[in-house]
Amino acid sequence: MIHTTGAANVIISGDMGQITSPSPTDGLQNFAAHLLRDGGFSEQQVRLMLSENPQNLLQH
Repeated sequence: MIHTTGAANVIISGDMGQITSPSPTDGLQNFAAHLLRDGGFSEQQVRLMLSENPQNLLQH
């Protein structure tokens, strides 16, 4: 779905932190690694979805 929508239009967040789940930091790191390794996304695209897009949304 991200490939169809485009990284410029996606914000990635998580709901980690429950007792049985990884910490929020570990969960997002694992997902980012999955996107890079198996998802076919570049580091810039992952940075855009995890950091820049949310920042831009909050500034508007």
